[in-house]
Amino acid sequence: MFPIGLKMTIQINQIIRSRRKSIYLLVDTDAKLIVKAPVCCSDKAIRESVERHQDWIIRKMTWAHSHYKPANPKKYVTGERFLYLGNEYELVAEAADVPLTFDNKCFILANHTAGARQLFIDWYTKEAYRIITERLDLYSGITKIKYRKVSISNAKTRWGACSYNGNLHFSWTLVMAPLEVIDYVVVHELCHVKIRNHSREFWQKVNEFIPVYKLRRKWLKENQNLLTL
Repeated sequence: MFPIGLKMTIQINQIIRSRRKSIYLLVDTDAKLIVKAPVCCSDKAIRESVERHQDWIIRKMTWAHSHYKPANPKKYVTGERFLYLGNEYELVAEAADVPLTFDNKCFILANHTAGARQLFIDWYTKEAYRIITERLDLYSGITKIKYRKVSISNAKTRWGACSYNGNLHFSWTLVMAPLEVIDYVVVHELCHVKIRNHSREFWQKVNEFIPVYKLRRKWLKENQNLLTL
C-alpha cells in the first residue's frame, strides 16, 4: 500500500507533549501517527524524527491497514454482544433490577437504551478499577514493587501508563480483555515503576513474572480493535 524507501511526507495526526525525555512514535489501529514528545521539543525535531523513521512508520501503517478492521458502532439493541473479561455477553434490553448488569447475558433497562453507551462506559470503568486494583495488590506483593495510586482513564492509544512519581493509569477498555491479559498489563506498568524504559532489563523483569508475556502482547495487538464500544 505504501512504497518502502520512497521519500514522502507522512502526516502527523497528533502530537502529545509531556515531561517525557525522548520522542516516541506510535501508529494506532487506524494507521494514524501519534507522536509523544518532551515539552521543550521543537516541531522541527519531531519532523526530523518522523523522517528518520519513515520506513518503520510505513510498515506499521501498512500492517494496520491490512489487519485492523474498524469495529461496527454499537447500537445497544437486543442481540448485540459485549466483551467482559474476554467473554462475550448478549445484550437483552428489557426490565431489570438496575440500569445495567452482567450475568449469563447483559441486561439493560429498555428505557435506558438512549444513554446506553455512557451506562456501559460507567460500568466498565467501575469494574476496571475494582479488578485492576485487585490484580495490582496481588502482583505488587509478588514483585515487591510498590506503586502510589491507580486511576482509570479514557485512553485510546495506551492500555496503561506509569507516571514519573509512580502513579499508574489504565484504560477502562482493558476490562474487556481476558484476565491473563490484564495481568500482563498490570505487571508491565509495575515494572515501569522500577525501570522507566523498554530496555532488555525491563523485558527480563516482565518475563520474570509473566513468562508468556509475548503471547499476551500478541493477543492485545491482534484484538485491540475489538476492545471498544
